[in-house]
Amino acid sequence: VGEVRGSKEEIKNGCSDLSMKEEEKIEIGHCTDSLQTNDKHCALNTPSQINSQSPAHNEREEPDVEQSSNITRVSAKLRPKMIWFCGTGAGTAEWSALRDFRVKDSHLICIQLDDLKVKEHFSQYVNLAEMFICAQASVCCSEQETVLMHRLWRQLVVVCNTFATRYIEKRKFAKSLELLEKAYNLAGFDKLVTTDTTRELRAFVNDTYAYYYAQRQKPSAALKYVTRSMKVHLQRKDWQSVSICHLHTAYVLGRLSKHDEAIRCMGQILSLVNDGSLVMNSGSLKLVLLIAVTFHNIAVQQIILGYTGEACISSQNARRLSRMCLTLSNRYIPTLESTHKRALHDLTTLSKHRNSTKNKKEFSSLMRQLFD
Repeated sequence: VGEVRGSKEEIKNGCSDLSMKEEEKIEIGHCTDSLQTNDKHCALNTPSQINSQSPAHNEREEPDVEQSSNITRVSAKLRPKMIWFCGTGAGTAEWSALRDFRVKDSHLICIQLDDLKVKEHFSQYVNLAEMFICAQASVCCSEQETVLMHRLWRQLVVVCNTFATRYIEKRKFAKSLELLEKAYNLAGFDKLVTTDTTRELRAFVNDTYAYYYAQRQKPSAALKYVTRSMKVHLQRKDWQSVSICHLHTAYVLGRLSKHDEAIRCMGQILSLVNDGSLVMNSGSLKLVLLIAVTFHNIAVQQIILGYTGEACISSQNARRLSRMCLTLSNRYIPTLESTHKRALHDLTTLSKHRNSTKNKKEFSSLMRQLFD
């Protein structure tokens, strides 16, 4: 799964700097052959139904206390955090087609939309685009114009949902909830969207609702919405969206302290890769990033459960995959590196206490996996 900078003897002597270096090349089309998982802690079973809410785990562990002469030092380790996968963040709305319609000053409206986006006046942006599309839809004559209106309305719902996600990231929850309600209602406008499109768009909105409640520390509500979203994507056989829902379900299960179930849930994403439902190739960088985040979140849960060896391997897999799509993964790199350092810190702690036969065997086995 990569090499450790330094020799085995340096590691056995308790070297604390175990940064990994990347020298081998992996072809994206065959990267699943080198993704190492552990069947014991990544079983491909469906997570059990959660009917009651248990308290979310504390992000801070019990402090370690060091005593030397007259000084007592207390150092608290922060638990690594899982990533809520919000996509690549690379998509932009394209409204240039509006200039081709017979509405007065359409080019000025496009300029206004760009200006509102820069100023982050997202509610005004959505309202202006909605007004313009509705005005044009009322005078559409040709079939080609009608199809274009459907596409623009779908884009409007997606943009509204994306802006809600940005507000959640900025912790502006009141504004995000307003845009979520707006997106949900826009998705049901039957004059411009079909029933199937409505179900698909509302599934995306429900997934964002789950993100909203997860950030508001309401994991049970988040689990309800992400489950609704997954049911729709499963019926439509949209496996990439199903994988994202699995990842988000695992995030919520982690908040509910259901760590084993979270790992099993993410294992189903790797199962979709192995059986060919998710095809990784040179044109699917978003999917490569999704798998990288999956391995990272698996590593986080393994660290919490004390599976040090498996956590090192999972975090290293996440780092290597993220380097295949640096144009998309830059926003996640600091988190991936932080989690990997924490896994290596736990590994060095294990190496310092390998006197017992059990720890010695575990450490030796892990070293063979990292070097082979």
